[in-house]
Amino acid sequence: MSLTDRLLQATVRGTLWNYGIFALSKGGIFLSTLVLARLLTPQDFGLIALGLLAISYLDTLNDCGIGSALIYHQDNPERAASVAFFLNIAMSLLITSLACIAAPQIATFFNEPRITPIIRVLALSFILSGFRNVQESRLKKELDFQRRLKPELGKTLAKSFTAITLAWWGYGVWSLVWGQL
Repeated sequence: MSLTDRLLQATVRGTLWNYGIFALSKGGIFLSTLVLARLLTPQDFGLIALGLLAISYLDTLNDCGIGSALIYHQDNPERAASVAFFLNIAMSLLITSLACIAAPQIATFFNEPRITPIIRVLALSFILSGFRNVQESRLKKELDFQRRLKPELGKTLAKSFTAITLAWWGYGVWSLVWGQL
């Protein structure tokens, strides 16, 4: 089998795994959201939406192209991964700090003071993703999307279980916040 055929086969297989993981993950989130919609108020969903809006905006800065550079870089992949890991952690700490400092101003902008602590807790997700980004980029580089299935499904199940359990116990919007982490 030629190199082109092997690359085409790996690409097709990777694409199928990627879409399968996406469908299973989003399907799980959809089902848990249906359950959460029965347990929580629209106000709870509105507060988390405002917090996630701010976090999503800052998330565009999170990787800063480090993952793409790691995929592209061919020489000494272990050293490149090590440097990328520490850059990711540093960037994650910087963005988390920025989010925590800016949280009161964001709350003032939205005229909703209750989102200040929500944004600060959600900002911890940057630190968590900093530990994940390099490994995820390496799997993408190797087109090994199959190995992403268990972590992605585990993340979906943990998120759903945490949010539903806390919502059942009456934690309101905080069930969504902790579920998000």
